[in-house]
Amino acid sequence: MKFTLRYDGELHSSNGNDYRTKVRRAPEIWAIRRVVSAQLALLWKRPPLSERSTLVSWFPREIKERRVVPLVVAEVKMLAALDIQILRGDEPGNIVNNAGDLDNRIKTLLDGLRGPLDSDKGDPPGNLPDPLYCLLEDDYLISELSIKTGPLLMPPLEPTPDPAAWVNVRIDVDVRAAELTMLNLGLASP
Repeated sequence: MKFTLRYDGELHSSNGNDYRTKVRRAPEIWAIRRVVSAQLALLWKRPPLSERSTLVSWFPREIKERRVVPLVVAEVKMLAALDIQILRGDEPGNIVNNAGDLDNRIKTLLDGLRGPLDSDKGDPPGNLPDPLYCLLEDDYLISELSIKTGPLLMPPLEPTPDPAAWVNVRIDVDVRAAELTMLNLGLASP
């Protein structure tokens, strides 16, 4: 199953294991989750997912007092290949800037694509959808990752104190079966 997710917003680094950094980036990770959840909620209403509604109440989890419904789940033997294009407002070739270096910005993005974990720092905002749809149960279910960057040739869509951190992200997702099972038959790309 192939589809595309989009994100327009700030994307900073989740640099290091410093507790303060993780708490500071938590609102951004939750913002990514909120945007992705809205797109995945629509995807769940279309075939082939809509035809699997009984299966796909799908291993909902209760995490941080939220119902979380991941699409790519280890128990169903599924993996995701991600082809990510990030358009950013900084100069071409400038992969280290005030918004953070590219690999740590990717880490922030991947944290936003996976479901929350009990070990996540910071509290979730109160205005999240119920359930919260997410792409991945955990980011270890990513089997391939391709990243391309380019210049963002438009201003941020909303006021921001850090325009260099504003990005337009396109994520082409290819959901694949690690092993074909009755649960993933018809959902995974060949």
